[in-house]
Amino acid sequence: MEKIIEKTGAKIENIVKLNIHILQGKKPQEGFQVFQQRWGTNKNFPTITVLFVAGFSNSDWLIEIDAIAVIPE
Repeated sequence: MEKIIEKTGAKIENIVKLNIHILQGKKPQEGFQVFQQRWGTNKNFPTITVLFVAGFSNSDWLIEIDAIAVIPE
């Protein structure tokens, strides 16, 4: 996700909203710990919505994330 954000001219710190869909039965704690480590001391923590879903269109998927970033001019 960070590489995609950077291709738009933004940085991970420009993310203001994350929507995370997780397959039911999977635990999000490990992923959140990694995100918090990567986010570091940035005070502008994004709003995060987490939803547990019964399945995805591709049965191999365990998670789906979309992000909204504000790109500075």
